[in-house]
Amino acid sequence: MPFSIPLLVGLYLILARPHGLSLMAGLLTLKPLLTTPLWFALMFVTYRPPVGSMPLPDFITILPGAGLTLITLIVFRKVFFGPHAGAALSLLVLDCARWVNSYLMLLLRPSKGFGNLQGILILLGLALPIVFAAVALAVSRAAARQAA
Repeated sequence: MPFSIPLLVGLYLILARPHGLSLMAGLLTLKPLLTTPLWFALMFVTYRPPVGSMPLPDFITILPGAGLTLITLIVFRKVFFGPHAGAALSLLVLDCARWVNSYLMLLLRPSKGFGNLQGILILLGLALPIVFAAVALAVSRAAARQAA
């Protein structure tokens, strides 16, 4: 299950390391648990729009991930200007990579002639939450050591 590691790491970062960067890292680590079901629903409607309705544009699938990233950026804006700005920016870039990958999976679907590439993007999409969790944990530990 690709979300068990992010779930454990995200909860650990939120509960055991309650400073700004760790809280942000924990919430971003848990974000795929909320956005993935929304992404699947949007993807289904984009692939097969209801009869008689206009098809949705492909970019609509980035809204759950990008929207929560924007909210996180606004809420934790002070972290991006403090001593951990570089680490926070790294997490933000990696988080953006997750929802851009989700968009590319839909944009480069087999019906558009990108079958092999979509398989790679799917594997990457399964790995990115785990990679993000590992990076978030490492960044949070380094920030805690630096603060001590």
